[in-house]
Amino acid sequence: WSLLLIGTLYSLRMIGMALNNSSLLTWATNDLTEQLTPHGVSVMNSFRQVAGAFGTALMVTTLRLAEEAGGNTLTATTQGLGLAFALATIFSLFALILTLKPLPKTT
Repeated sequence: WSLLLIGTLYSLRMIGMALNNSSLLTWATNDLTEQLTPHGVSVMNSFRQVAGAFGTALMVTTLRLAEEAGGNTLTATTQGLGLAFALATIFSLFALILTLKPLPKTT
């Protein structure tokens, strides 16, 4: 059951990410001129790649630091994974709070 649960939750996450990213890209490029739109899309995609790489590096670093601080290899790895997922959860909650902040009204 746990593999089915993980697969279902991950699928829901990926659907949510796709819906979020397409809406965000549309919203971000709406004010650009037709000539600047490809550049805006390129900047957004580059930023997404860099942010993904940074997040992965941060999670792997967290895992390694927790592994090095622990004694037993299996226990240290488990604690490191738990710490990395806790950090990812904190970042996700922070991002959720930022998305709930209302945008300023434009005239």
